Amino acid sequence: MKVNVDLGLKDVPGTLVGALEPISSLDGNIVGVVHHHDKVLGGRIIVNVTFEISSQSRLETLKEIWEKKGIDIVSLGPLFETYPMEFLLVGNIP
Repeated sequence: MKVNVDLGLKDVPGTLVGALEPISSLDGNIVGVVHHHDKVLGGRIIVNVTFEISSQSRLETLKEIWEKKGIDIVSLGPLFETYPMEFLLVGNIP
C-alpha cells in the first residue's frame, strides 16, 4: 500500500534520517520526501513522506516507532493515484 504522511520534526541534524530509517528497516520503499521549511507547527518543521509498505501491521509498527522517538504524526493516510483518460465516441450520440 502507498502511504502519505506529514511528520512534525525538530529542526535538528539527524532527525530526518531518524524518521526515515524505520521505514526501510520494515522493508518499506520511500517514494518521495518534501521538507517544508516554511511550515512550522508547534516549533517543528513539517516533512511530507510518501512510501510503500507491505501491510497494515507494519504500518502500525512504524507508527509506534515514531511515537517512541517523539516524532509527531500530523496526518497519515493512503495515497490514491489517478490516471487521466480520454474517450473517443463514434456514431450517433444523443
